[in-house]
Amino acid sequence: EPNTKIKELITTLYDIRKRSNPKLATTLKMLMNSCFGYSIKRPKNIKHKYSKDVDKDVETFAPYIYKYKYNDDGVSGYVHLINSFVPHFTIPQFALSVLNEFKQKMDKIKSIVNVYYQNIDAILIDENDFNKLKSLGYINNELGGFKIEHIFTEIAIMSSKRYVATLDNGE
Repeated sequence: EPNTKIKELITTLYDIRKRSNPKLATTLKMLMNSCFGYSIKRPKNIKHKYSKDVDKDVETFAPYIYKYKYNDDGVSGYVHLINSFVPHFTIPQFALSVLNEFKQKMDKIKSIVNVYYQNIDAILIDENDFNKLKSLGYINNELGGFKIEHIFTEIAIMSSKRYVATLDNGE
């Protein structure tokens, strides 16, 4: 049977977040996002470190130095080290479950409405399609529901995360 403890934790945090002050709510949101994000994160094998004394760090960490570069002063700069120990605790089964559920949900939504633009957990649709999704219960204030972030009167999309738009208030 699948372990649903993470889902239960996320649901509990979400319920607390709804009743919390804005600062605690933001902190809880970051914790919830981290549960999803870190479940899929790749191990970080190289550490990039600013150094006040590059020569000293090269001497101290010699076996682990990948490369280094001095600043104009010839003393400080950046040292890139191979991490000698990489604790990597991913939860691939959880990550797969989240990604599969997300794909199924987005495929279903795309079969119902015309999605003009999609970026992780945000979609761009027109007003008619918004009303259709709202009547089907996809737009709500529950965990996993879509919320209105912006209302645009016009938009031009160049590529992912590169767009210009006019909000309904004229901005």
